[in-house]
Amino acid sequence: MNQSTGLRFDWAAAADLADIHLVVRARLIEAADTFQHIQLRGLSPSDRSGFWPEAALDYSEVSLRYRPSASAISRAEEVYHSWLPDLVTDDAHRYVLGQYAACMAGASTWGSFRNFCDKTQANRRTPQRWVDAEINGIAQYFCKSARSLHVPNWSRVSPMLRVSGIDLAKMSRPTFERADDAVPVHIDDPVLMRELAKAITKSNKRLQKQKARRKSA
Repeated sequence: MNQSTGLRFDWAAAADLADIHLVVRARLIEAADTFQHIQLRGLSPSDRSGFWPEAALDYSEVSLRYRPSASAISRAEEVYHSWLPDLVTDDAHRYVLGQYAACMAGASTWGSFRNFCDKTQANRRTPQRWVDAEINGIAQYFCKSARSLHVPNWSRVSPMLRVSGIDLAKMSRPTFERADDAVPVHIDDPVLMRELAKAITKSNKRLQKQKARRKSA
């Protein structure tokens, strides 16, 4: 095998895995949201089922309650009765993954995932790494198998997904510009290094004073 063959990377497969990874994460959150809103006998007060239908009331009289469809319930059952028992073999990882989905789907009920990590006295990086690894494992399973993967109800799940990206409006304005031909320079002179450190400290103090004046204004 030559060097070009050994360093070849399958970009198409990586793109497919990234897309399936997003679908799997959304399916887990949708399943948790579905079971939180499913209406079963004995889980909610009886006056809900005997109450006037929501269509007969004005919006100001009753808050519309989300009721999962039959397809959403089927997808949720697939996640909890097939994916988690069969594809997530570690019990601790399965528990953390289910708790992550519940926190993302209903933070008002279950709290945030950060609070869950604080209550269990666990470093958040470790549970988050477990979640990402298990979701990636499920995505790889669907990439390698001929099993079909149903997409969730994106209109319901999209607001629950973690927001990623950069808000350009919140980025700080750069205070310097680098020339096109700039190269890193190694300074061996200790006196020059001390002068440079003093200049940087003075500049940082000036920026802090400017920020403090802007906040007080």
